[in-house]
Amino acid sequence: MERKFVLVIAFCFCSILQMLAQENQSIDNIEKYKQFGLVWGLLKYHHSEVSKGNYNWDEIFVENIDKLEAVKTQTNLDSFLLNFVVSVKESKIKTETITDNLFTKNFDYNWIERYSDNKELYVKLKKLENNTSIGYYYTSKSGIPTFENEKGFKAFDYKIKSHRLLELFSFWNVIQYYYVNKYLMDKNWFGQLDYFIDSFVNSNSQLEYELAKTNLIIQLNDSHSSYLSKTVSDSLFKYRAPIGIRNINDTLVVTRIFNKNLAKKDDLKLGDLIVKINDLCIKSLQKQKIQSKFSSSNDTYSKGLSGWLL
Repeated sequence: MERKFVLVIAFCFCSILQMLAQENQSIDNIEKYKQFGLVWGLLKYHHSEVSKGNYNWDEIFVENIDKLEAVKTQTNLDSFLLNFVVSVKESKIKTETITDNLFTKNFDYNWIERYSDNKELYVKLKKLENNTSIGYYYTSKSGIPTFENEKGFKAFDYKIKSHRLLELFSFWNVIQYYYVNKYLMDKNWFGQLDYFIDSFVNSNSQLEYELAKTNLIIQLNDSHSSYLSKTVSDSLFKYRAPIGIRNINDTLVVTRIFNKNLAKKDDLKLGDLIVKINDLCIKSLQKQKIQSKFSSSNDTYSKGLSGWLL
């Protein structure tokens, strides 16, 4: 009996030590930004008042992201997030019970489960997840996102980290909640969030910042979406070949001559076939230079952009 009693005490002691260790476990900045951005996005699209545009939600993001510098542990972050949720007027909650024929492939609320040990925060987030009493300030009743009320942050400065993160989470969340083709992406949208945050946080120049935005669009795998700023274009495509080309079966065919003197210098003529550039085959160059800078849903579309190879 005494032995069992000792074992119980030892087990309880170990459990307490484990809990204390978890409470004191430090949390890195990427994880803090990620969790706050997720909660901020949930409130934006599922809170009855925020989704009506009754708050300056961009300004609130910037104000709170800066406060995260003082948060050191997950326990502190849980408290911070709870205070953030209750800082806005309590949401009117309404839950629809009819779910027949509901398209659910794009639903992705599993991240809320990490707060199951914090009952108060968990319950509030779960209620928001299932809430259907929402406004259409940031989207339309049809469920198609609209950007008419995304005014942008007036004091935006790409040199300021919190401003860059605001741009990231504004775009990332609208795709997370309303992009109908999200389930068709090559890579899981949620799974890439850490990478996106890291690239936006560590953009130390305008070129790095613009490339981070370019990569964000590329991951949509949507040929109808594109973003190539002048900064990126000037950096990557400073020089253009004096010819026009067409990609046929991963071979470039010279179809036009723009500058006869320059073309003659390199012995380029109409009908010439280009199978390699700098010892790289055309297919490899297409992947390296086009698919890494343009959003596309298939290889055929990428081949149509082959003019960027030269």
